[in-house]
Amino acid sequence: QMNVSYQDVGVGIRALPLLQGDVLSPASGSGHGLTAAYYRGGTWSGEPAVTRVDASVDIHGLPAPELGQAAFSFGPPKLSWSARWTGTLTPPSSGDYMFSLDGAGMASLRIDGRSVVRFEKVNFRTTAFGSAHLTAGTPVKLELEHSNDYAVLGSALHLGWEAPHPEKMAAAMQAAKSADIAIVFAGEQL
Repeated sequence: QMNVSYQDVGVGIRALPLLQGDVLSPASGSGHGLTAAYYRGGTWSGEPAVTRVDASVDIHGLPAPELGQAAFSFGPPKLSWSARWTGTLTPPSSGDYMFSLDGAGMASLRIDGRSVVRFEKVNFRTTAFGSAHLTAGTPVKLELEHSNDYAVLGSALHLGWEAPHPEKMAAAMQAAKSADIAIVFAGEQL
């Protein structure tokens, strides 16, 4: 007779759940979220076309009509724009947090000035991951920059995160230690 146990650990290779809610405070403005400055052109220069508080970064298409008229193409974007989101993130628990950026073009996430995850000159949608050790209740400065230059098939950007789950790793380690055979699937899509 064979007994089989399964322990789910890690984040896989899909975009993480959306970073949103009362853990985010904008650099300016009120409510929960991040201060967003949207620029005409891909280089964050000049005066922003629009500044507002975004509850999350979850873009599918042109995020603001003030940027111009979007035109779909199978080549480089016809309408170039960029954005910068700023604010603070107050983690609910201590540990290693995972972050994901899912999209195309260029994106760079910095936490307290340290680069956590980024991608550059990406034509088609991709997902990139990074991690940061955060302390419960201690706010950290969050800055995300994005340019849709190089993005084919329209603008897209999703900022996700996953809180630490040390109990999952402990359970997986215990299951492996007590097993006759341990099989590990890395990068599994669930």
